[in-house]
Amino acid sequence: MNSHNLIEMLAHTIKHFPSETAMSWKQDDQLKHLSYQELWSIIRDFAMGLEKIGIRPKSKVAIFADNQPRWIISDLAILSLGAISVPIDPKTSSEGVHAILKDAEVEAIIFGTPDQLRHISPLPSQVKYLIHLNQGDMGFSDILNFEKCIQIGRTTTLETEDWVYYNIQSHDPATITYSLYPDKPLTGAMLSHGQILQNLHSISYLIPISTNDFTYSPLTLADPFARMMGYLIMLKHGATLIFQNPIKPIIEQLHESCPTILIGTPTLFNELYDHLYHQIKQASWFKQKQYEWALQVAQEYITYTRYGQNRNIPSFLTQKYMIAEWLILSKLRQKIGGKLRFLLSTGDPLAAEKSQLFTQINVPLIETYCLPECTSLITCNYWPHIKPETVGKAIPGVELDISTNGKLLVKSPSMMIQYYNQPDKTRQKIKNGWVQTDILAHIDAEGYVKIM
Repeated sequence: MNSHNLIEMLAHTIKHFPSETAMSWKQDDQLKHLSYQELWSIIRDFAMGLEKIGIRPKSKVAIFADNQPRWIISDLAILSLGAISVPIDPKTSSEGVHAILKDAEVEAIIFGTPDQLRHISPLPSQVKYLIHLNQGDMGFSDILNFEKCIQIGRTTTLETEDWVYYNIQSHDPATITYSLYPDKPLTGAMLSHGQILQNLHSISYLIPISTNDFTYSPLTLADPFARMMGYLIMLKHGATLIFQNPIKPIIEQLHESCPTILIGTPTLFNELYDHLYHQIKQASWFKQKQYEWALQVAQEYITYTRYGQNRNIPSFLTQKYMIAEWLILSKLRQKIGGKLRFLLSTGDPLAAEKSQLFTQINVPLIETYCLPECTSLITCNYWPHIKPETVGKAIPGVELDISTNGKLLVKSPSMMIQYYNQPDKTRQKIKNGWVQTDILAHIDAEGYVKIM
């Protein structure tokens, strides 16, 4: 059954996997879990609380907070009311935050910390409501606490079958995502439920995700890539979202949470590579030789499976690979958590020798390219069709071309509705159905995109 909106998509997941764990996090040194059914109930209660205080369809509600389960609950509650979610990176300057609040005509702000409250003060005149996510009283009578909003929502007599999310259509706007660049004017890409669903549908063909997966992303959920890959696609397939203390070193985080999928940028994966490389080079001479042998065997084995060639693998190579996997490769995986199935990255690709190491230890790096004007992903280097030093091929439904000045052109069913309130900039960005990017790129004969 096809979903008409993102909340209907989540309802399908809950119907099939109500008791599966949706979120996992630590609170006061205790591990907490939230099942999909519990998540659904909290989203409904918070949504009803927001509706009671005045949030209506098409209301713009900003989320200015660090990653936490309540960020996602807030986002989905906003969407379930037919309102429009406006995520703001918590590292955004006070000046940048105010520019976004004004441009998006935000009516309500959900924030996380006293420091974030200071960033949004003084409030723009159109902001009517403030809700803070963390526990405790902020000391202001006009700021609503998350728990209080939940309590207000629970008092409603509205039946589930009358919940407004059923009435949200695929063409209805869902979110405005902002990109802040020092040398460019502020623009907010307005996206509909249907455009986001289309992108999720295309990604699902390429990246295998199941209820057995545990996903972690240190990227802010306000980032379009992190929001799409760090939680929406995972909730679509019933995976578990892990929340960690971002202050801890990434290796420590991986050993604590043992995710099966790690989502990040090249900076993160360069750090993982450096850790593995250091472990190999610091080993004894004999151990280094074992590593070299195992990685060479793995590379030979990969040549038979990469690009989906399905070539017959010699039996002696299979036996060597099984020994290498048992004695060496599995031990290398243990050094980065032990459970990782693959890594998801966006942006400039890693050097070939770095992505190759991850593939050799059977944790392939899936490199992608994200364009906010087309919701999120436009290309994907999916396994086993990985080509190093590229960001992969166009995902299903996306067309790519190169302009006369060497810049990437994109046509996608997930293309934004518009830059919010900026028709002139929208016309400059989208010409004849093609998004005009500033990305210098090359598309090779096989369709792989290389960022220049």
